[in-house]
Amino acid sequence: MKHEAYIFALIGIFFAVVCVGYYFWDITTPAGKTDMSGTVMLFLAGCLGLLPGGYMFFWSRRARPRTEDRDAEVAEGSGVVDVFPGSSVWPAVAGAGATTLCVGLVFGLWITVMGAFLLVSAFIGFIAESRRGGVY
Repeated sequence: MKHEAYIFALIGIFFAVVCVGYYFWDITTPAGKTDMSGTVMLFLAGCLGLLPGGYMFFWSRRARPRTEDRDAEVAEGSGVVDVFPGSSVWPAVAGAGATTLCVGLVFGLWITVMGAFLLVSAFIGFIAESRRGGVY
């Protein structure tokens, strides 16, 4: 994960340097008016690289190296990769509930109530499914 952390960090550093350059270029314009929207967007793009890069670097120092991080043979990476949960209907219900809730904020309270009901039922379904182990 260290290599991925370096890639994200380099992306973040690139956008941070461009942000500083853009800021100083923007304040020296002859019009005298500064538009901070480009500077803010470049700053957030730098954060978009630095935050996951820092997170990956933090965990790469604490976790054991993966097989692809060291000089390993192909046979070392074979076998069971991980255990994945089975299919579930609750992510679709949660997505429909969130969409209905947001549409309800625009068009009316009665739609918002339906969206909130769908979201609450999806959360209850998630919890009930996780307690019994899901559907496999």
